[in-house]
Amino acid sequence: MRRKSKAKMKVAQAEAKLDSESNSKSSEREKHQQLQGAKSGKELVSFLLRGLFIAFSIWLVKDGSSFFRKFKELRLGLGERPTLDINQSRAILVVGTMSSGTTGLTHRLRAIGLEVGHEESDARRQPCRDGSVSWIHGLRYIPSHEDKVDIRERAKRICEVQRPMIFSPNQFYVPFGKCYTPDPLWTPCWKRICEETFIENIGCSVKADQACPTPFQKTFILSRYPLNIISSLSTKWCTPGLENSFDPWVKQSRGKASWFAQFTNRMERYHFHDFLQELFPAEVYPHIWENGNSCTERLAWYVVEYYGAMLQWVESSQSKIIRVEDEDAAFEKTLSSGF
Repeated sequence: MRRKSKAKMKVAQAEAKLDSESNSKSSEREKHQQLQGAKSGKELVSFLLRGLFIAFSIWLVKDGSSFFRKFKELRLGLGERPTLDINQSRAILVVGTMSSGTTGLTHRLRAIGLEVGHEESDARRQPCRDGSVSWIHGLRYIPSHEDKVDIRERAKRICEVQRPMIFSPNQFYVPFGKCYTPDPLWTPCWKRICEETFIENIGCSVKADQACPTPFQKTFILSRYPLNIISSLSTKWCTPGLENSFDPWVKQSRGKASWFAQFTNRMERYHFHDFLQELFPAEVYPHIWENGNSCTERLAWYVVEYYGAMLQWVESSQSKIIRVEDEDAAFEKTLSSGF
């Protein structure tokens, strides 16, 4: 009996020793796994930081010098010229529809020494202390027709999403205060200012009872051979294979505030079809939006109505017309004669 009990004790001790060794090994494995996890986490953080550093270095080489130069000159006023608020006076505004040659004219004006912006009037963000070249300032000469169409509802639909290079408060004189977030976030504050800017500016130059504040001393109209404008607009804004309608994706997303529509904002906002429908509403311009009209035909009617409004204003104000096709000598003569 004693021998059996001693044998059992030895077996129990051996099993306890094996259990202890097993527990020790499992704890060591757990510690090893934890160390490996911590090491992997550090490596991931290190990899991300290296990636961010490389991306920042590339940006610094490519765009950084321009950014810091603009910040120093336009924000801090440490260059040769003082800073200029968006509502302060400047020399020139050139108005012409998209595809009329606004980008090319901007380069020509810069080449003769004028600091002008393209679709930008905020001289604390972009160099435009001498003026701007813009299609959307034509808004000021297009009748609002607010007696026929609710102007506030039009403004809400326009400002539901951000539309850079199409319509933005930063393109205008802005007497409505400031938002404390950058405009790419498109907060309710920016939406409110956007709506007020549209209501303030649409048709203001053709209303006898309404002031039309502007920081620009002289305004010119930019023209181009109409068929070239229409061809360029059609290439930009008409969907291949769907010539009888505007881009259907944009139409489907119109008026929706879903997360998907917000997430894909970059796709939608560069299309100006919705904006065009508010600028020239079907209640007043039914000939533009007839069902049988192709996308190109609608854009052609838009060009007719846009320049029709511009020419009426030119006749009453004796403003000058700049033609894209003009040679440099004729171009500079027209420009100088406007002052």
